[in-house]
Amino acid sequence: MAQQGGDLRPVALGEQDHPASETKQDTRSKQEEAETRSGQQYIMRKFFVARYDFIMLCCQQIQKVPLNFVDRICRGPFVFPQKSLDKREGEGLRIHWDKLREASFLTRWNPMTSDLPYTTFIDHPLSTYSEKFSAISQISLFNEELVKAVQESHRTNPVPGRANGALILNQPLLIETYVGIMSFIGNRNKLGYSLARGSVGF
Repeated sequence: MAQQGGDLRPVALGEQDHPASETKQDTRSKQEEAETRSGQQYIMRKFFVARYDFIMLCCQQIQKVPLNFVDRICRGPFVFPQKSLDKREGEGLRIHWDKLREASFLTRWNPMTSDLPYTTFIDHPLSTYSEKFSAISQISLFNEELVKAVQESHRTNPVPGRANGALILNQPLLIETYVGIMSFIGNRNKLGYSLARGSVGF
């Protein structure tokens, strides 16, 4: 409307005078983008293995492993050599990630090595303490989510030169210990979860 002599009268507006408006195509594109964003799944690419000292409250080691490098996931009860002193009941989860390479003799028997091509997990001792804590500390739940993430990573981001997919196995996990006096005492009395002396936790 234009004002002239105190009166209002209609005025025709040209196309360039109209406010910018969205076309149907622009609206559709924005809707599709919003739907894609709302339904977007964040794909995990790596997982971290942290060795944390809950007694001294410090992180001793962090290892980063790409999920598409995982080639074997084994779950089962622990088994020990027949003459082993340090036998422990229960089951665990073992994850391998180096082209099915087995650890050498020196690597297996070197307590300071960091070149093991696998890692082994067990349930936290307090996994049955409460329902809330149990949901984040049981290997059964972790195993299910890990298998899904590894399979998805192999499908979407395969590594050249590696066989696609990971072996999912249910089999006993061999723990090669024969003497292990300190481990034997700690496992039987749960001392490792309650005592710390200065800079040493045991």
